Amino acid sequence: MGVLEEIIKNGEATPIAKVNGRNVYTFSDAVRVNNKERAEEIYEGKVDFGNREVREGGLCYTRTQCHTVAVNPDNYYLNRYRKKKEGTKTIYEVVSDYRAIKEQSTGRVYTNNIVVDMVENSKDGLKYVGRKNISDTEFINEFKNNLNNESFQKIASVILESVEGQATGQGDSLDF
Repeated sequence: MGVLEEIIKNGEATPIAKVNGRNVYTFSDAVRVNNKERAEEIYEGKVDFGNREVREGGLCYTRTQCHTVAVNPDNYYLNRYRKKKEGTKTIYEVVSDYRAIKEQSTGRVYTNNIVVDMVENSKDGLKYVGRKNISDTEFINEFKNNLNNESFQKIASVILESVEGQATGQGDSLDF
């Protein structure tokens, strides 16, 4: 088996999320996916190396097309939450505002209102309840815990699905 066939074979990667219809990968998985795409282009003869710009010294090309999005999963899934029990229902109030979470330890957050997504955990599974705003002091004092990456991935997918479903682009227009 040649090098290209081996790269194509080993280039499969599982995305950690899907945002706006695009797969999001870890850095190492994004490299594997990009290498697989380049190897497929070379193997199928779709790349014309004679017309590509080479950097000074000729060791690499100036541009290579990349169609993947890569993030650090620990930063992407950074969160703070609090849990509320309402009868048999458990409501998770989750904050995923990266900047607010990073500034929480200082006791001062960049904004007075922080957006909280509410997700209900019941026997039927996770269900998106809605959004609300809380004050910065409430966030600093009450949102001390964080979910692990796997748990927050489930909650984030429920939030993204419901928010995308609500964004129909329809609504009132302004009359001028």
